[in-house]
Amino acid sequence: MPNWCNNELFVQIDLPPGNLLPHELSSLENGKAWEQLQEVNKCLEEDTKKSDKDERILGFQNFVHSEQNENWYENNVTNWGTKWNISCWNAVLLEERHDREISAFFDTAWSPPLNFVKAMSEKYPDLVIGIQYAEWGMDFGGFAVFREGKVVKDKDWSIYDILTSSEKYIDDDTDNHWELYDEIKDDVTNYM
Repeated sequence: MPNWCNNELFVQIDLPPGNLLPHELSSLENGKAWEQLQEVNKCLEEDTKKSDKDERILGFQNFVHSEQNENWYENNVTNWGTKWNISCWNAVLLEERHDREISAFFDTAWSPPLNFVKAMSEKYPDLVIGIQYAEWGMDFGGFAVFREGKVVKDKDWSIYDILTSSEKYIDDDTDNHWELYDEIKDDVTNYM
């Protein structure tokens, strides 16, 4: 049985700083980035519906194909950066026309799917795609942000170092890792 790595994927349109004027917003909604974001949203939405019905989902295969033959392990690690495909997305999809970001939560075996995020970024070059991850059993966490298949920003850290740097976590008996992860997000941001 593997250690599970908790992941939060985000896919967004890279907006220029400041407020957009109505005509700028309109051209953005008719552009390539918007089309790419809609495509990602559709794939996640279809998988979420399948998952709700306990049907097998495509998961990473939606975006980055990995041949499932006798070399499946090597293929998956090379293409996705992790041993197995995911079994479900917990996605926050586009709800309104002006939404600019999708996020999805999922677990992977042993490691974050950095190769998957990089390949997805190559496939959708007009979007910013990033991942934040934590592997509690092996004491590491981090994030990586990609644009056009290249790392724009990344950092990793020891979860133990963050938790022991603040007295408020020393006696915390939280069993829910996501709950604890949410609690330490501010400290993680300061650590970066």
